[in-house]
Amino acid sequence: MNTIASTRLSLPLGRNENQNIVSLDLAGSEHTLMVGYPASGKTVMKRSLMAAATRRGFDASYRDSDDARHALEALVALVYIRKDVLRCHKVDRWSDLPEFVLASENSKLRPMLFIIDDYGHRGFSKREIQSHRLQALLAEALSEVRNVGIHLVILTERGGLESMTPEMLAGFDNVIMPVSRFVTPSPELIAATFHGKGDLDKVLDAVESAHTAGTGNAVLVSGNGDITPFQFGMAGEE
Repeated sequence: MNTIASTRLSLPLGRNENQNIVSLDLAGSEHTLMVGYPASGKTVMKRSLMAAATRRGFDASYRDSDDARHALEALVALVYIRKDVLRCHKVDRWSDLPEFVLASENSKLRPMLFIIDDYGHRGFSKREIQSHRLQALLAEALSEVRNVGIHLVILTERGGLESMTPEMLAGFDNVIMPVSRFVTPSPELIAATFHGKGDLDKVLDAVESAHTAGTGNAVLVSGNGDITPFQFGMAGEE
């Protein structure tokens, strides 16, 4: 992977117990799912990610569930525009573009953070979020956007989680659960959120410890099964 792609596709989330920065490795992972109850901290983390993306020269797009269908349609259309650009440079993946191209200010090639908030919560009936069209759009986005330099982040609660097929959930390499001292995540929600991601008993222990520590704490489980508790809203930049 070329060096510009590697360094630019990383966004800080917070700090671990040793005060080391915990980051999303956008170059090496496929998308992020964030699941939490109201007031758990999803909004704070979303704003932190948007700010970090802007500082690092990303295009950053935020949509809430009121226009999630249109957002996914726009995202898929953007994928094919970017694919045309990649074909012009005779490469298949954004990360394979020459460094001089990635270093340019071409807005069609800048890395992008695309956030959809409250997926499957406000603005959707259960029938809508389980519709073939919406599921097909999300499945297409999950399978395609990583190759064109876009990282998709979906924030949801239990309703949105239940609308996703196992194949869709497998498309999220990073899964994050922010917690609040005021609401205890149920073992059932934790198991559904982190299904197939890491050792479930260890995940349960990590979420319980984060809950005990209080608001502003979260657990990240990455695609390789690593479990990383962290405190968000305090990452800064190194």
